[in-house]
Amino acid sequence: MTREDVCDLAGDDELLFLDGQGMDEALLGIVERCAFAPVACYDYDKLIAALMSQGMTDEDAVEWYDVNIAGAYVGERTPMVLITPDTQSD
Repeated sequence: MTREDVCDLAGDDELLFLDGQGMDEALLGIVERCAFAPVACYDYDKLIAALMSQGMTDEDAVEWYDVNIAGAYVGERTPMVLITPDTQSD
């Protein structure tokens, strides 16, 4: 799914996206919440894979994710990340 597809799905071109090599491959779609505008949604495992493709170890990628993605809030339009039961099994 492309950023354009996600904006079309949301009916909104003001969505915020994660920047960086391979991040768009982790883009799943949007998340809608009552009383809030839709936000972009990413797959956790694919984000970690994208970070590792940049040369990070698994441990470094998880740490970078924790600090720079999970730990970042840029307002109500901050993208969300889908974490499935198999994720973070270590």
